[in-house]
Amino acid sequence: MMEALTEDTRFTELAEEMLEKQREGKEIVLCEYIDKLEARGEVKGERKLLTLLAKLYALGRDEDAKLIVKDEDTRKRLYEEFCITHS
Repeated sequence: MMEALTEDTRFTELAEEMLEKQREGKEIVLCEYIDKLEARGEVKGERKLLTLLAKLYALGRDEDAKLIVKDEDTRKRLYEEFCITHS
């Protein structure tokens, strides 16, 4: 879902990496995948993005919500406007 919304392929790439590990007969566990996401800051980033989207939609700022998905500068500006600094 995140890839479709943001055109960010990092989640998909990590999932493919984990599947390749599984194909090689190596054991993988969900915790390992989550740990890798957190290490890369992606879980935190997703929470931040969802928090911002919720605030924008609650205020009827649908156009801003559309912009933040693709425009990093707008996203950063709105994180500051809403004081969203962490997950």
